[in-house]
Amino acid sequence: MFEPAGSNAFLYFLEARHERLDGSGYMSLSNGNISPYSRLIAVADVFDALISKRVYKESWNINSVIQYLTAHDNHFDHIIVSCLVSVINELISLYKTYSGKTLI
Repeated sequence: MFEPAGSNAFLYFLEARHERLDGSGYMSLSNGNISPYSRLIAVADVFDALISKRVYKESWNINSVIQYLTAHDNHFDHIIVSCLVSVINELISLYKTYSGKTLI
């Protein structure tokens, strides 16, 4: 597995979040070649995108988000999705607390 070092590492992990476990992403990486960091970012990115309201869409309810993530096992690492589901109540609480607030 290629994992860059230094300042380019985060950019690589961020870019590779669009990879799919079956190798159908634009970088054509397959399951064993996708960094665990990229897998984690992929789940977090889509979770946030679906649960958050955007100017072009309403937020999804939590059950629909979980169903989407679990149904797309060719895209998302099932272990990471299972971990997310196991702490879903804590995540919902954080979203309610910090939604719409600038954290930086």
